[in-house]
Formats: sequence, C-alpha cells, structure tokens
Amino acid sequence: MNISDITKEDFYKYEEVRRYSKLNVFHPDARMLTGLTKTRYLFILENYRELLDRYPIFESDSDYKGYLKLGGKHE
Repeated sequence: MNISDITKEDFYKYEEVRRYSKLNVFHPDARMLTGLTKTRYLFILENYRELLDRYPIFESDSDYKGYLKLGGKHE
C-alpha cells in the first residue's frame, strides 16, 4: 500500500475518530468506528504526517462536514 491508495474520505474518517472519539487511536474499537480495514487504518496511523500534507485537515469544527457524525458540522 502507498500514500496514493488512501482517499481523502479514508483519512477524514480516521481524523474524525482521532479528534472526536474518546478512544485512543491504538484501541481496536477506534478502527472499527472508522469502518476502515485493519491494513488501511494502520497505514494511516503509520503515515499520518505524509497524509496530513496530502489532505490538510479542517481548521475548525465549523469547517468540517463530518463523515462519521462524531463531531463537527454535518450536512
């Protein structure tokens, strides 16, 4: 797997769990909340900085549309 295999949606699902859930990102339930495969989730975890450069995250909660409805603004 490489950086280009991770979509913006994949990354934002991970980011939503990281930012809004009370779970540590290393907890198995955090991965389950994202709906990502274990391989994809771990790749994001291990390559977070590179993916952050590729897919800049929202500046504030009001800029975030929400993929998993854990927090932020939802449309």
